[in-house]
Amino acid sequence: RVEFLPFPVYCRAQPFCTRNIPCAVKLLRSATAGVKFSPTNTSFPCAMMYRVAVALPAAHPSLSLPSSSKDTLRQRSFSPPISARGVRHCRPVVASAAVTDTRSEKVPFQGELLNGKTSFAEQYWIRGYEVEPDQTASVISMGNLLQECATNHAVSLWGKSEELGFAVAPVMAENNLILVMTRQQLQFERYPKWGDLVEVETWYQQEGRLSARRDWLVRDGLTQEKIGGGTSTWVMVNMKTRRLSKIPDAMRDEFLPFAPDPPRFGLGNAASKLKLPELQMPAQFEAPPQVARQTDIDMNGHMNNVTYIGLAMEAVPGDVLDGMQMWQVEVDFKAECMAGDTIECHASLTEIPEVMGAPGGAKAVLHVVRKCTGHDCKELVRMRSVWKPKSA
Repeated sequence: RVEFLPFPVYCRAQPFCTRNIPCAVKLLRSATAGVKFSPTNTSFPCAMMYRVAVALPAAHPSLSLPSSSKDTLRQRSFSPPISARGVRHCRPVVASAAVTDTRSEKVPFQGELLNGKTSFAEQYWIRGYEVEPDQTASVISMGNLLQECATNHAVSLWGKSEELGFAVAPVMAENNLILVMTRQQLQFERYPKWGDLVEVETWYQQEGRLSARRDWLVRDGLTQEKIGGGTSTWVMVNMKTRRLSKIPDAMRDEFLPFAPDPPRFGLGNAASKLKLPELQMPAQFEAPPQVARQTDIDMNGHMNNVTYIGLAMEAVPGDVLDGMQMWQVEVDFKAECMAGDTIECHASLTEIPEVMGAPGGAKAVLHVVRKCTGHDCKELVRMRSVWKPKSA
């Protein structure tokens, strides 16, 4: 029988290195009949992808192919656009009896439009570098996955702008417009663990003349149990003037067919309506000053929104929230931060609004992240985090 193996082949001694590709090719040719190779990705010299058509005999004793979990991650990292993929996924063939797969038989799908193209969903494995010491994913990791899903949603609808370098609707590119997040709220009943499969669904809808919202649902990829969600508010900004702009009628006409009707809400209609109070200084807790790094800057040219959450959390001593995990976080983005800016982070314990319906034993912390030049400080982010006992 003939199988197509859409993943890299490599020698067991030195995996992930391109100099092993010829070694693996030689081994496959000596172990199989009728092997054909064609490179499917030549833009990543340290991770060339080969499409292998193999008439499979008994496994060669010197050959090792990746486990399905590794195959999936590599496919996700270097897969072509959705429209060009053809078959979404298949069960990889493991040619070495020594390789065992401890993961589920389910293979993550890599993105598809749902509900008449009014939402987009994608699945991800939780990887080792995305978890905390207790092997559960951090809120930072989950925030990055939600951001990745939102970006891929935009790419699936409009592709990438050659001029701007990221996903944007043509009508936005023509008018030098981008959408900028001004508020985000995330809530997780539980966090997935290392090796778990999660499914993220996202959609957007208009809110008035000046703003739009994007929501998310996060589910267990195997059971479809809802484990979290989020909502966010976005405004239109002119890239040249850096000023707010109304949403053009042409853009509204282009966006509406892809928005759910009636509206859907990831956290409920009133979830993002609570106003965050100003943190009174001096605060109870303060983190050492930090300098924004080049690696904190995203493709929009400023600090990534998820990075702010991590910075704000630095102001809370570990012993204050020992034995707790973040249940909900609300963030107001006030101003931009660039590489080289000096950042101060402050926090104080605060009351939990009753309307939140927080779990018993929860604690709330009010945060501020500021950009300072000498004694002159400007508020970048205002945030409230709510923490619940890990046993809750």
